[in-house]
Amino acid sequence: MGIGKDMRRLCAELVGELALPPQAPPHEVYRALCEAMSRRRGRPVHFRTAAFPPGTASGLWLDMTDRDLVVVEERTAPDHQLVILGHELWHMQADHSGHHVDGLGAGAGAGAGAGTGAGAGAGAGTGAGAGAGAGVATRLLVDDPDQAALQATVLRVAARTRFDQAEEREAETFGLLLASKCRTRLTGSGLRGPVRRDDVAGRIEAALGYPGPQG
Repeated sequence: MGIGKDMRRLCAELVGELALPPQAPPHEVYRALCEAMSRRRGRPVHFRTAAFPPGTASGLWLDMTDRDLVVVEERTAPDHQLVILGHELWHMQADHSGHHVDGLGAGAGAGAGAGTGAGAGAGAGTGAGAGAGAGVATRLLVDDPDQAALQATVLRVAARTRFDQAEEREAETFGLLLASKCRTRLTGSGLRGPVRRDDVAGRIEAALGYPGPQG
């Protein structure tokens, strides 16, 4: 899939708002990108890492009604995490929402999108009650999140997600674009030039059984 004007514009805006030194620790770059997305959406966008179940997703976006939570696989390289983060931010921008999970308030609904790092637009419900969902969400959003609650949410949502290939391709394209613009900002990165598909997208596509954009 080609890179459209909307993708280029969003990427330029997010990167242009990074108030960071030329190189910074990866998590500072991720959080700065989420803060830039927060300003676009007019609500907080939080970032977390967690271990995802093998063979499921490696990224997750939870729409919690008045804020967003992006969770990225913790057991992968920073350049790959950038692709996954970009992938989830595009789902957010394109409103690739699906089923619902409980949000922060009693009875509040929230869309959940889970991705493999190459993209995913389908959501998955957790089946939790409103009160329980609010409690879990609150524990995920504090500065020092409840890792057990985070892992439980990842397990439920990622394992039950179904992927839409068109949305996958969109998200993969944006994730690779954003990573190509940001990865040299990561502390210790010796990487230059475009993101290599065989290094990053190849691993993602192999997990999906997806051969990559054609043509």
